[in-house]
Amino acid sequence: MRMILACGAAWVTAGVLHAQCVPSWHVPVPGLFPTAEVHALCTWDPDGAGPTRPVVIAGGNFRASQGSPADFVAQWDGQSWQPMGNQVVAGGIDAVALYDHDGPGPAPARPVIGGYFMEISGQWFGRVARWDGAAWQPMGDGLGANLDNVASLVSYNGLLVAGGYFTVAGGQPCFGLAQWDGQDWSMFPDGARWVDALFVWNGDLISGSTPGVTRWDGKSWSFLTPQEHLDEVLALAEYRGDLIAGGTFHPPISVHSGIARFDGTAWRDLGLGTNGTVWALTTWDPDGMGAAPELLIAGGTFFEAGGVPAVGVAAWDGTQWSSLGSGLDGGVRALTTWDSSVIAGGGFVNAGGIFSPKFARFGCDDPCEPDCNGDGALTLADFGCFQTRFAVGNMQADCNRDGLLQLSDFGCFQTGFALGCP
Repeated sequence: MRMILACGAAWVTAGVLHAQCVPSWHVPVPGLFPTAEVHALCTWDPDGAGPTRPVVIAGGNFRASQGSPADFVAQWDGQSWQPMGNQVVAGGIDAVALYDHDGPGPAPARPVIGGYFMEISGQWFGRVARWDGAAWQPMGDGLGANLDNVASLVSYNGLLVAGGYFTVAGGQPCFGLAQWDGQDWSMFPDGARWVDALFVWNGDLISGSTPGVTRWDGKSWSFLTPQEHLDEVLALAEYRGDLIAGGTFHPPISVHSGIARFDGTAWRDLGLGTNGTVWALTTWDPDGMGAAPELLIAGGTFFEAGGVPAVGVAAWDGTQWSSLGSGLDGGVRALTTWDSSVIAGGGFVNAGGIFSPKFARFGCDDPCEPDCNGDGALTLADFGCFQTRFAVGNMQADCNRDGLLQLSDFGCFQTGFALGCP
């Protein structure tokens, strides 16, 4: 069976936060998205279980001519931004997912992008493209015609499912929901609906749109009812077994304001919710395998969550809401997790009061680098780990952060080892 992976859930890493760590906002690389927005984020490990550090794929409406690293899509490796190939994507990107192109074969999952672009470097793509490791490749005849848009991508039962506002799939009429079987596009069964968000929960395909949330159980669609208060659903996630929906809601009896959870029977509150629209959701475990609870992270256009100040982004621990530092001064459109941190993208300019336009990281400083193998102890094994990283060209061995792997990095590592970890 062909295996497909999707972005949106938390990315599990081996990194841990040390006891003295107080998470805060960090500026990955300032000023790279000065006038546009980041609309989609996805964490991807290019070599699977290999030594290369995962990267974050960012998509949006940014342009290289305006100071961004590339047109509409770029990748961040924890130190710098890089374009993906030398092609020119001719339009914005609203969705990024991971797709295993060879199913059970040896190749790792690779990114797929969707949005409102029609061409890449003059070649027809039709709103969707897959990355082959070196360049973007078309997927059949693509999706949509003029003014159409792909808003969400997700895996479901060996298929890549695309949702959005399009009217054509693989050259045939299709309204808002299509499936890719590895060779061709076709309309998803009974899929005539406009779609803003897709997710898989308890083995079922979940669709968020205007209005409400519907579930495909493999045979038919049904509403998760009652849900007359779910005006516009823009984001979906899972937290502690419940389905979480974010968007623009109104309270008929209870207060769902921007976010709600479905426990399998009914929609429930998450405290007082948010006082504005929720555009993005993810989960984050701040201390890895430690005692701190996993958190649900919501991003959007709000300035309160649970009645407390939380500008643009907030955390729910199962009982109450809290802010992430002093928040972000503009809307958050996308969230992911990377190396024990939360990554946010959107239209903001400052993160925690620090200039970090459209892309920011919330977490601790990099985990203690001398503990190379991440076992919580400084031993000779960490020297072997560092030497291996250096030998294979892994930039995590760039201890002094000068962008080069050289002998001075060994001196830097040895000094850090002698000083120990916090």
